[in-house]
Amino acid sequence: MEHQIHYTGAMDVRCQFCGALRFQREQLNCCHNGKVSLPPLQEYPENLRLLFDADDGRQHDDHEHNDHQSLASSKVL
Repeated sequence: MEHQIHYTGAMDVRCQFCGALRFQREQLNCCHNGKVSLPPLQEYPENLRLLFDADDGRQHDDHEHNDHQSLASSKVL
């Protein structure tokens, strides 16, 4: 079975009302022409922000830990 490649193009069309990006052929109406307005995002809690900003390899270690936990909880017959 052959797989067809579907290219959606660049996500470079910006909503004139809210600034959201979408694909050229996407029919999504993100903010209903400016009728919907969400409050600005609040800052992340410090401990969560540190995980996102970590540049010391901790993110990889967390994924590795999850992989080990998954393997530890599986049963091999």
